[in-house]
Amino acid sequence: IYLCASIILKWDALESASNKDISYLNKVFSDTVRLTLDQYETTLDVTGKRLAASISKGKQDALVHTLDDILDDNAQLAGFGYFDVDGNMIVGDSNIDKMQMPNLLKFEKSRDTFKAALESSNLIPGLTYYFDQVDSWIIPIRKSIHVNGQLSGVMTAGLLPDKLVPDLQKMETLDETKKYIFVLIHDDTYITSFTSGFDDKEAIKKQYETPYPDELVDIHISMVKKLSGLSLDEFRRGEHSINYIAPDEGWNLQFVSVTYIAKYRMWSVVTLGLFDLLPELVISALIYAITFIAVFVIIYLLFRRNYRSIENNQNTLLYQACHDPMTG
Repeated sequence: IYLCASIILKWDALESASNKDISYLNKVFSDTVRLTLDQYETTLDVTGKRLAASISKGKQDALVHTLDDILDDNAQLAGFGYFDVDGNMIVGDSNIDKMQMPNLLKFEKSRDTFKAALESSNLIPGLTYYFDQVDSWIIPIRKSIHVNGQLSGVMTAGLLPDKLVPDLQKMETLDETKKYIFVLIHDDTYITSFTSGFDDKEAIKKQYETPYPDELVDIHISMVKKLSGLSLDEFRRGEHSINYIAPDEGWNLQFVSVTYIAKYRMWSVVTLGLFDLLPELVISALIYAITFIAVFVIIYLLFRRNYRSIENNQNTLLYQACHDPMTG
């Protein structure tokens, strides 16, 4: 009973500590993502307006070097491009071949988010895709540009996923015995925008191109609604955070911390597999077991010694009672 109780108490302590860790990591992760997107929303707006002014004067090509300079100062970005309202590229940085750029209103990966950018004043993150011209996966970000109150075009840039969160490596190794996974998921489509923890190219490709299974999404939504006591729309409006246990795509249970980034309609998620806690739990169980056995053996030996002492005393008294010390 003692051993079982000790293991249960240890598991409760590990679970509590793990929930605190992923809550902290998710706050840092979601805040960093939000601040990064806010920063580039301003960058795209200012740059886009400068380009729109130059384009109206037929001098857009002169700003290519300006775009290159901005890229040099922003290691998180892979490229810049200014598009008209019909989805055609007008000008981009020197890394991009304008003739090879697709029409963003016709390109499957960009169609919906480009339309959303045209209709919104906020920065719109697009679906992550592999961009051959920069030989990397990118997270497209788009911002509509208005000049004198009129929609002029859309400024677009590509964020490099592996540089989205500069301190991610430190966050991933908060505890070297555990593997924390950081994920950004587009709302509605439930397609991954960013994920850590994958090195295999095919696994990364699957993450960025395949929506989460409906049954898995339903489980997570159900947990969010149940534990928060809110409808999904209410949860989204309040930018709440919540922790729970749910399966991953391989149906392995994991600790999950979820935050909704309302402005950019994205779910920030940090997970930790339950199996990551087993080594520490097993070590603790062994320590408890060894301690229990050692204490039991010590008590047994003391009891045995005491019993023999009592037995010897009884035998001595019995002998003395049965024999006359004068005659033997």
